[in-house]
Amino acid sequence: MMAVFAFIFSSCEKKEQPIELPKGNDSIQLESVSLGANYDKQIFVNLETKQTTVIENNSWDLYFDSSPQGFMIYMNGGKGVLVAKTNSINFTDCSITTNYKWQWDAADGLTDSVVLSNWCNKTSLSTNDSVYIIDRGASITDPSRFMQFKIVSVNATKYVLQIADINGGNMHYFTVSKDPLKTNVYLSFDNGGTYLNFEPNKNNWQVCFLRYRWVYYQFNPPLLYTVTGAYLNTANYEAAVDSSMKFENITYNNSMPLQYNSNRDAVGFDWKVYNFTTGRYTARNYVNYILRPKTPGKLFKFRFIDYYDEMGLKGTPKFEVQGM
Repeated sequence: MMAVFAFIFSSCEKKEQPIELPKGNDSIQLESVSLGANYDKQIFVNLETKQTTVIENNSWDLYFDSSPQGFMIYMNGGKGVLVAKTNSINFTDCSITTNYKWQWDAADGLTDSVVLSNWCNKTSLSTNDSVYIIDRGASITDPSRFMQFKIVSVNATKYVLQIADINGGNMHYFTVSKDPLKTNVYLSFDNGGTYLNFEPNKNNWQVCFLRYRWVYYQFNPPLLYTVTGAYLNTANYEAAVDSSMKFENITYNNSMPLQYNSNRDAVGFDWKVYNFTTGRYTARNYVNYILRPKTPGKLFKFRFIDYYDEMGLKGTPKFEVQGM
């Protein structure tokens, strides 16, 4: 465990300040999570307590920044969700055969690469008043695969949406409440709208393993590809990637100068590579990931060593982790 030893030297003349000595390390632990052979699970992981929260990856369509000042809304790329802006302020009978410009979020989650970052004025947070159409992905086989929605407002405690069927019927208002203890809250369009608050408290997880979308822009049109990797708890952590040091030699002190960022895919999916000859994934165990809290606290280093369970089935990332 990280330890801070403070020695206070007293004399009749003055009292010196406590001295913070180098922090100690936890022991290296071997951990694993199982996403299933079809990658249908989404798993939030607390690297310190080893507790996990497991949900179905297809159980939600959009997630919302839950901070009081938050206004960002993200789509579930791993489910195949796409969004199109209609440029209309009215819910009308929309045809899915209309040549809408379907859009997607980039994996990094940065503001300028998220489709629904432009639903409002970023200063006043007033709505742009446009109706959007959502394609909820091919896993939805009934008419609710396509629905319409409008984001009406946001404040410190909630988002307000209007939701309607694709034909404009069953229009109603729906509230997505913010939870100040969470990084994100979630929405499924099942049953006209279902609020989901399954995410652990933001202080209780660092990474989330899931299926998500990666876009290869070198193709024309861009290739939308589903990958399996890890998202970062961007509310509390930033991450650095290093392959110059041996895992065992990384310490609190020599990890501090590394370059950190808060992109949600800072850990990402390329800690493994696919071998087309063997038909198997190989973990890049020489790549180290260091997570640093945005406020002073414990750092974590980890590296992936396998992607298979004892039965040889894929979808089970195994990694070594150590607190510093």
